[in-house]
Amino acid sequence: MLTIFLKSARLIGEAIGYCEQDIGDSFFEYRLRELIYEGVLEIKGVPAGIKTDTTLKK
Repeated sequence: MLTIFLKSARLIGEAIGYCEQDIGDSFFEYRLRELIYEGVLEIKGVPAGIKTDTTLKK
């Protein structure tokens, strides 16, 4: 099985682009971090640097 990782900043940017409401990137960053802690998303990197260098498993 092929594992694909996405840059978290790109994922947050896409989510903001699709969102019709005015929601800041800090909310999306919070939600990503919570999904990582709950085990829904897999991470390669450190959750503290989620906007800069973290990659998430697709």
